[in-house]
Amino acid sequence: MTIARRNLLKAGACGIAASLGAPFVGRPGWAAAPAHTLKLTFADTQAHPLYEVLKRFSEDVSKRTSGAV
Repeated sequence: MTIARRNLLKAGACGIAASLGAPFVGRPGWAAAPAHTLKLTFADTQAHPLYEVLKRFSEDVSKRTSGAV
């Protein structure tokens, strides 16, 4: 049985990719991902009505994600 060159290259590439990616997938701290920061900006002052909307949005996101975002 002969193996086509293209199939051999595909198998080799998959093996290399799997061996390079395995440490990142199987790391012990995977479930303890760091908290993320969401930043919103707008070009106006704190007196603008949009400021209050964004502030409420920030509080809502923080509450729904238990402070993770």
